[in-house]
Amino acid sequence: MQTLTKCIITTNLREFILNESLLARILGGSAQRRYNLITHALMHN
Repeated sequence: MQTLTKCIITTNLREFILNESLLARILGGSAQRRYNLITHALMHN
């Protein structure tokens, strides 16, 4: 959650609707890593 939040804030994307391709560019890494980050953020929010 902190990684995703920090990336969104530092790239000034707070106003955007984030889709899968945009998250891939922001977070980098494998599809599995992104899936795990999003799942973790949703479960702990």
